[in-house]
Amino acid sequence: MPIFERAIEAINLGVKRLLPFVLFLMVVVAFLQVIYRYALQLPLVWSEELARYLFVWLTLMGSVIGVAEGTHITVEVMTRLLPRGGQLFLRLIGHLAVLVLLAILTVEGIQLTQATAAQTSSGMGLRMSYVYAAVPLNAFLMGLNVIRWILADLRGLRTWATGERMS
Repeated sequence: MPIFERAIEAINLGVKRLLPFVLFLMVVVAFLQVIYRYALQLPLVWSEELARYLFVWLTLMGSVIGVAEGTHITVEVMTRLLPRGGQLFLRLIGHLAVLVLLAILTVEGIQLTQATAAQTSSGMGLRMSYVYAAVPLNAFLMGLNVIRWILADLRGLRTWATGERMS
């Protein structure tokens, strides 16, 4: 396995291992919010905000794993009617389009993160750039995974074009 693919696998493993902790923290914060608000009548000012920010990070980190494992929704009705080479070519075009969109999201996300560096959240006083950093970071990680899929598509096209058997 090439070094690029090993690096992506290591990053994905790190994200997979981090996801349960973020989910656990979000659930604990939300549970404390309910207990303090309704049982103790002492609402926590910061808990809803933190749970929301953790949810944003959790969702985008989960999307990285979805891209890595190819589990996002795809429409394959027309693709399946094509011969193998056409399927591979169409999948390559789709992956290239997604990569362009993720590149735009990464660049715009970096600009948004920089623009919000001085803003703080109302409940916790947390810099909003920490929240918005989820967008460019996870879009970049998704892009790395899409590049891995593109390389696999290119190997598949080369194999198909030369008539070699795929392993």
